[in-house]
Parts: sequence; structure tokens; C-alpha cells
Amino acid sequence: TTAHHHQPQGGDDGSHHCQLYKGDEQRGEQRRAEGGVGSQRQVIAEGAASVLFHRLPDLQHLIAEPLIETKFQHRCKHTLAAAFEPLAVLAVEGRGEGGRGPEGPVVQAAQSGGGEGILGVALGHLIGGQLDSVMNYPFKEAIINYCKYGDARGFEDGVMTILEHYPKPSADMLMNFLSTHDTERILTRLAGEDVGWHDREWQAERYLSPEQYVYGLSLLKCAMVLQFFLPGVPCIYYGDEAGLEGYKDPFNRRCYPWGKENIDMIDFTKQLAGIRKASKAFAQGEMKFLSCTPEECVFARIDKLNREAAVIFLNKSKYPKTFKLDDYMKDEYTDPKFLRKPHESEEKTIKLSPFDYGVLVCSI
Repeated sequence: TTAHHHQPQGGDDGSHHCQLYKGDEQRGEQRRAEGGVGSQRQVIAEGAASVLFHRLPDLQHLIAEPLIETKFQHRCKHTLAAAFEPLAVLAVEGRGEGGRGPEGPVVQAAQSGGGEGILGVALGHLIGGQLDSVMNYPFKEAIINYCKYGDARGFEDGVMTILEHYPKPSADMLMNFLSTHDTERILTRLAGEDVGWHDREWQAERYLSPEQYVYGLSLLKCAMVLQFFLPGVPCIYYGDEAGLEGYKDPFNRRCYPWGKENIDMIDFTKQLAGIRKASKAFAQGEMKFLSCTPEECVFARIDKLNREAAVIFLNKSKYPKTFKLDDYMKDEYTDPKFLRKPHESEEKTIKLSPFDYGVLVCSI
């Protein structure tokens, strides 16, 4: 099977997004009014499947690095067959009784109940002696609802609820992903029609239009900024970085588009990885929201150990936006330096194009 997708068009000023973006905003308002989005309970309930890790010291060296799924599987020395399959315990060579042993971490997948139960179940395993982390489905849903529907309150509440309940060593090891082989491709989820109860025949026949594809890439870049810079470890499902689309299994498992990759997205992903490696604040810093609205998200990762903070500015709107640093950073962040400087930005301001971002590193 070969992937079928459209390449984005150049010279985009964001204006062609208006109709699509407005429609998503309206649907977001409707869903919030119905209580479907923005509820901590709903965000947590959607975090069903979780991957659980033992032996934290063996994973410490991965904290600062984004993970491609196959790279993670190789380092953990476990079977490639069903890395994220709910309720499947993966075979690991060299394990003793109870699945533990000196070879490295054991990976197993589990499924938790709905409501607030997933927090309770996971938290019970994360307070020492059992598990070190879980696969971060709540972050995934919070990021998607924010990027697609502008649900700022649900996003902030969802992120902070997890961070306030999980021990920090576990929160720093959370697997932050946007797609898996159990869910729709993130590009389809952001820009395509909701799959709902549609059958495989319906899913097989549908691809994004050229307009949807370009719009989806803009939202995907916003989502990946959050994926890479929130607490946890970014984990990429193969092909997301190359612009693959697709609904649920098997359409989310299409072959990697060799020779037809979206080079712009690949370069964008490399850029995020380089910025993440440039500051230890992304691996171990505390999280603080400075502003979160449907159009913008500004937050800091504060590394008190190294007296350093990284501040991320995200323009999620379809219009250019100027951020005055003094409005967000006050006196607690000094000597700011750009890790990613957008065009035309100055010492005291950041000017962002639609769906663009900037990153500063500061002393605290």
C-alpha cells in the first residue's frame, strides 16, 4: 500500500485557512456548551490505553531526546510486534520471575477505566516500587482539542491536572504522542471529518483535500510544538513527521512514503528536536502557563537546578501576532536569548506569523 497525500502550497499567508478554521471554532464552541470538551473528567477518561515502564534508571538517558517508536523499541530490547497494543504484555528477553530482570526496562500495555479512574489507577502504580510512567493519552486529547477547537481552558486544566497528580520523576518520563496505530493519524484527526461510527469502507475512501491537507499541517505544527516542549518525552509515530494521513487501523498503518515525504514537516521536526536538546529545562523543568487563550499559548519550563527557564510563545491563530516580552516575563526572567527567533523579532518583542512559534531561554 502506498500513501496518498498532497504537498502543501508555498506562499501561504494564512488567509486560506479562514473558512476551515472558523468552522472548527464554531464546532468547538458548540462542544464546550454541551460539556463535551474542556472537562477534566472527559480529558482524563479518554486516556484509555497506557504503556507502563519499569526501571527508571535505564530510561533516564532518553529524557532529553525525542523518540521515534522503533528507536524506543530497539533500546528497550523488546519485541516489535505490538508495542502499544492494549492489554498485551510484550515479551522481553532475559526476564526473570515477575517480568523483572537486569537486562533493561519491561514494557507492558494496560487499559484503565473511564471517568477519573485512570488517574487513580495510574497514580497508585506511580508512587514507588511498581511503575515509572504511563503513555500520555490525556495530553494527546488536550492538545488535539486545543489545536482543533481552541479549547484553551480544557487544555490548561488537562495538563495541570496530570502534573499535579503524578510524581515529577514520572511526569518527566511521560510518553507524549499524537498518533498511535490504535488511533487516527494526527493529520487526519486535526483536519479531516470525524470518523464517528463510520465503517472501514467509508474510512478507506476518504483522503484530505488539498485545502484540508495544508490546514492540517498548520495545526500539526502547533500540536508538535506542544508535544515537544510540555513535560514528558516526545514520541513520534512513524510517518507523522512525513505528513502521512489516515483513519483508524489499517489506514493509519500505511507504508512510509519513501520519496514522497513532506520535507518541510521533516525539517520542522528536526528543528523542534534541536531546540529541545539545547536546554535542560525541557527535560526536567517545572511547568508554568503564562497565557493560554484560543489564539495563543505562552508557557515556561523552569529549571531551578540550573537557574534557567525556557519560554515558549505559540501563535495558534490565523493572523500575525506580536508578543511584548515584558507583558509575559516580568522581572523573574532575565537575559533572554532566542533558541528560535522568528523573522522580524526584536530584543523586546516576538513577531509570529499565523501558526508559528518562538522560544527564548532565560536566567532565573
